[in-house]
Amino acid sequence: MDTPWYSLLDSKSKGDSDDADANKHITVEYHFHSVSDVINMLFTLTEIKDLSFDLSCAKPPESPEWKASLSVNGKGSGCYDADFCLFIENWMAELQKMRSGKSTPEQYAAWKDKMLSYYSESHFTDIESQMVKTLEKKKAATTASAKVESIKIPKYTK
Repeated sequence: MDTPWYSLLDSKSKGDSDDADANKHITVEYHFHSVSDVINMLFTLTEIKDLSFDLSCAKPPESPEWKASLSVNGKGSGCYDADFCLFIENWMAELQKMRSGKSTPEQYAAWKDKMLSYYSESHFTDIESQMVKTLEKKKAATTASAKVESIKIPKYTK
């Protein structure tokens, strides 16, 4: 079953606690407002060492359609490759049940929360270095943004 790309964009991951010390997993909330946001998320995936994936692109004239894909081999080298494939298999089934009327949006939301909770303790081995990189990027972006706001452009006079 082919899953439309827009079905992938409505998820948010949230922590169960406000106490950062009690809740060791990273809480990330993605906002997809442009294609750039999706591409940035894909770049972030390349930093995860416990999930391996391949990229492919086929286009005419070699192929009748122009398609790009990200694929994970369930028997690949990443320690979470099989988990990811199992999740995708179950996700596709849940989406199909909801679209065909066999389940409700509320049941789908409950399943989604159950999946997020189940996988919340499946930490990546290099998570601390990823956290540091993410925080440094956010700090740099905030600093750059503040500098841009403080620049005064002189008015042009003849």
